[in-house]
Amino acid sequence: MDINVPNKKLEKILNSEKNIKKVYNMLSQRIMMRINTLQTVENLSLVPTDKPERCHLLDGNYKGCFAVCIDSNWRIIIKPRGYEMPYDKSIIKEIDIIDIVDYHN
Repeated sequence: MDINVPNKKLEKILNSEKNIKKVYNMLSQRIMMRINTLQTVENLSLVPTDKPERCHLLDGNYKGCFAVCIDSNWRIIIKPRGYEMPYDKSIIKEIDIIDIVDYHN
């Protein structure tokens, strides 16, 4: 899948394993694994909906976005690029990483 990071600060972090480790510390390995999963699948329907990834649609402040679980609280927030809701996950091949956040706080 094609991944874009529109937030330049987050893009700088995600472009370097060293920066990911520095910023996200103990979560860094899981973050890199989840991003690797997103990069290697052909479309969003192939990202597992079961744990550990548990890709799921969000509402509220992140309506129209999906979350990919990192751990029990932390998520990678992604948004399909150029697609309208309701989404057909099997045709989504381009996403934006919006944020990496503990949105349960």
